[in-house]
Amino acid sequence: NTINTQAGQINNREQVAGFFRDTNRKRHGFVWDKGSFQIFNVPNDHVTGGTLGWGINNKGDVVGSFIDSSVNRHGFLLRKGVFTVIDPPGSLDTLAWSINDDGVIVGQYFTDAVHGFILKDGVYTTLDIPNGLNASPNTINNEGYIAGSYDDPTGATHGFITKMGSLDVETRRGNGRASGIGATIIKRERF
Repeated sequence: NTINTQAGQINNREQVAGFFRDTNRKRHGFVWDKGSFQIFNVPNDHVTGGTLGWGINNKGDVVGSFIDSSVNRHGFLLRKGVFTVIDPPGSLDTLAWSINDDGVIVGQYFTDAVHGFILKDGVYTTLDIPNGLNASPNTINNEGYIAGSYDDPTGATHGFITKMGSLDVETRRGNGRASGIGATIIKRERF
């Protein structure tokens, strides 16, 4: 029995990554695949914090976050039944949001501020927006385009789109996350 369920992302094979909370209030990650659920938890995760699945690529690799038994949050990659912890250097708290078919992972991490990150071939790259705060790259596609959100100094949330390897970032005005609905390009910056 579940109290609530949240779907994260869907891949081209119609597999969905997400998480649910059971009646004991523990979170569990899942992959839904054509009517059946594969439920998973990072070993030794917190009794209620648990494991949250967020992103899934076409190979079935899943990324997300979990809270450990010491109540610290980490990102994870689940590939072929093996968990790998994702924590950029200096991170106090990590969320892995999305993974593409090349295995490039995007997410955010917390130090004294909130930063976005890109993890490619074992190398972390910080993704911050010029004059922005709280960068959150939420998704990456197979062409390397990254979409997400950030806050400006007044607290307003804006969307952004950038491509890996590019110094250009398009920022968009809108309500909340980078959905692009009703968005207007307000500036193009290099970072």
